[in-house]
Amino acid sequence: MSRTLHLREAEDRRDIVHETVLSLAEGKIVALPTETVYVLAAQASQGDAVRQIASMVSAARTNGDRAAPQCVLGIKGHAEARDYIPVFPPLGMKLSRRCWPGPVTLEIPPGNSDSLLGALPEATQSALLHSGALAMRVPAHDFVSDVLRMTSQPLVLSPDRIGSAQPFKTLKDLEGRFGSACDLSVDDGPCRYGEPSTVVRVEGNRWTVRGAGVVTETAVGRLASEVILFVCTGNTCRSPMAEGLFRRMLAQKLGCGEEDLFDRGFVVASAGLSAAPGLPASPESVVVASRMDVDLRGHESQTLTERLLEQADRIFTMTRNHRESIISVRPDLSSRVELLSRDRRDISDPIGGTMSDYDRCAQEIQKHIQAILEDLPCESSPDRSME
Repeated sequence: MSRTLHLREAEDRRDIVHETVLSLAEGKIVALPTETVYVLAAQASQGDAVRQIASMVSAARTNGDRAAPQCVLGIKGHAEARDYIPVFPPLGMKLSRRCWPGPVTLEIPPGNSDSLLGALPEATQSALLHSGALAMRVPAHDFVSDVLRMTSQPLVLSPDRIGSAQPFKTLKDLEGRFGSACDLSVDDGPCRYGEPSTVVRVEGNRWTVRGAGVVTETAVGRLASEVILFVCTGNTCRSPMAEGLFRRMLAQKLGCGEEDLFDRGFVVASAGLSAAPGLPASPESVVVASRMDVDLRGHESQTLTERLLEQADRIFTMTRNHRESIISVRPDLSSRVELLSRDRRDISDPIGGTMSDYDRCAQEIQKHIQAILEDLPCESSPDRSME
């Protein structure tokens, strides 16, 4: 007999997490809330339960719904995605870093490399592989995150959009369609969005929105942008000049205005390891930059944060110490953090120096940025299309 557990009435939510994990491990089908809609869930190793979910989804789909994935792999985070797709495309990693946890489902061809996908039951593989791709998501719901942390396997989830049915914003909506199949249901009231996650397929340097949802196509384009970050100490001299010079020189290379860089797939920013937020660029930096057609009068300093580090694709530091400081706390970013100087020399801080010191610093930064731009593939941003 199906049971319903109510999160909002629980004295201790951990009890519901434990019961849910146990039910999944026993091969039962559980109805779970996510930030988007309610879904059916089974542990990936439980082939019979997955087969049952896939069969129900298939029966409910319509001809116009064939582009949607049959089932989705629910995982803990973007790092776990590589267990199932070892050769992960850079664009896919970028989108996973920026979209997860959140209302985006990524479809990525698994390739021919050995992975944990091949160790799953055939019924699970069949349910997950759709049109040559594996659909994955990291739900942004605290309860589901807790369940995923407690399970030894990822979860197989029903897709957010099934056939012509309205999105299952409440548990009652889902139970009206599939209630008899659930061994256990977890109720957390109406979902935050009540709309499906956006399904984005990534192949090489191309992304395609295959299912409209919470995140718009325009937003996906922004998330797919190349984010370039310059880092110094206080974010009032060197890194602001580097940011401004890079933006101007990149726009010149692309033949567009600086205000158009975002639409061309580029975001340029700067930060400081020890910056006090909201400070203007130093007066000397403003004067020197203006001589190079760069306006720093609107600059406000910001501290280098985990979020900035996570979002940036390339991080240029002014000194070796800056780079080592970042790598010491985030060794996983070593491939993305590099010295701005192409000859691997430190760019000295001109703070407290003469205008000549600032001029020399700006000229040195400009020289290295020119070398970077010569190697930067600026001809096109990631391809996009809407199906």
